[in-house]
Amino acid sequence: GVEVCRKIKADPALSDIDVLFVTARRDLDPEVLVRESKAIGVVFKPMRKSELRAKVANCLGRSEPVAAPA
Repeated sequence: GVEVCRKIKADPALSDIDVLFVTARRDLDPEVLVRESKAIGVVFKPMRKSELRAKVANCLGRSEPVAAPA
């Protein structure tokens, strides 16, 4: 995950893609993971739907969480 994210961020054609890690590994330090990979954030599983929607909305630059599918 981290290495793939680094490669995405190093490629000028892909570098504007936002990466949000979703992981069950609680042993990872989210600040270190974001700093090393240049991802925009980390969500740990299990997660609340509202937390994921808020993170995605943040990634998309929205002030309101992404709506749940109908």
